[in-house]
Amino acid sequence: MEFADNIEAGTIFECDWGYDQTNVDFYQVVRRTAKSVWIREISHTSEPAGPLSWHVKPLKDHFIDDNEKGERHLILHDRYGFSKSPVYLKMTSYSVATIYNPDSDILETAYA
Repeated sequence: MEFADNIEAGTIFECDWGYDQTNVDFYQVVRRTAKSVWIREISHTSEPAGPLSWHVKPLKDHFIDDNEKGERHLILHDRYGFSKSPVYLKMTSYSVATIYNPDSDILETAYA
């Protein structure tokens, strides 16, 4: 799986989801095999960006859960054209996670 060669323990994925608002969750890879990864949710910082919106960034190694119970085992998928990232993780029926780009400006919003 050449498309996933750069994914290793420590790689961060972001998952944006929501309907009337945008929620953002971050996950860190804790281990992997050739075709799958184990991830844990991590915390993030937020700075006001405007009314009901915040710029968010992940906090590497700041796991939300305190043990391995929070690990999720997911299959790596390769789909060009779906997003800017050729690799994604199917999180739920309505969301996917892609590799976090530290140069990107990620906005989380709330519904009034």
